[in-house]
Amino acid sequence: MRLACAQFQRGREGAVINVSSLAAHRVPPGTPPLYAATKHALRIVTDALRAEVAARRLPIKAGMVSPGLVDTPWHVDAAGLRRSARGRLPHAALNAADVAEAVRTILAAPPHVQVCDILLQPHGQEY
Repeated sequence: MRLACAQFQRGREGAVINVSSLAAHRVPPGTPPLYAATKHALRIVTDALRAEVAARRLPIKAGMVSPGLVDTPWHVDAAGLRRSARGRLPHAALNAADVAEAVRTILAAPPHVQVCDILLQPHGQEY
């Protein structure tokens, strides 16, 4: 983020968009505490960046996308989210295109609008 912002400070518009997790906002059952802590830390770092670029009046967007369960290979080994014998997750999941659409939403906002954090959750995810 620091290197990207150094390039943006030369007067060009830019964006830093971090992809985090709903675990940055609440800890779902079975989530490893260290995972949630790192996602929360990313949330705070993103907030600090946003405050810094606002104070300097830089044309940089600083946003974060916090998705719930996303269907990725990571869940094969994740505690509490193991796929069933038939290869299914315990409930509906988002896909990469859903997360990409949230990133596009942040980028498409008018220059005077800062989308800070988008929380995405699939229907059926209870937490």
